[in-house]
Amino acid sequence: MRAAPAAALAGVLLCACASSPPAVLSAAAASRMHADLTQVEASAGAHDPAGATRALENFAAAVAREHAAGHLTAGLYAGLETGIARARARIGAEVRPATPAAASSTTAPTVVAPTATPPPAAAPVSPGSSTDQSNPAGKGHGNGKGEGKAKGKGGKD
Repeated sequence: MRAAPAAALAGVLLCACASSPPAVLSAAAASRMHADLTQVEASAGAHDPAGATRALENFAAAVAREHAAGHLTAGLYAGLETGIARARARIGAEVRPATPAAASSTTAPTVVAPTATPPPAAAPVSPGSSTDQSNPAGKGHGNGKGEGKAKGKGGKD
């Protein structure tokens, strides 16, 4: 979340400080409210949606208190409430918790245990070789001279 929502609320708040009677916001109240907005901005920049929401709720409570005490005009109060609602929506939509990779570098690195190395794969065997197990007992289709009963080219009669 960029600083735009907090900055816009701060601008409205500064106008409240400079407003004329009957609505006069004290410098101390304005300072506390400004600190809340600064915390909203800092938490959002640190990818801390819970912290940003908490700080915004503190600001919203201060706005409600000051309005109830008569320190904010109805128009200013309405403007601040609109800004608070927009900031809530933006925090919910834009501020995401930091990913573990973006977390502090002071955490210990994760150690991954090596896995067992698989045995090497058997070398391919060419058909008809002496290690070819697809045709056991030597009954192949090679060009060798067999000693069977059939009469062949170089056979014994």
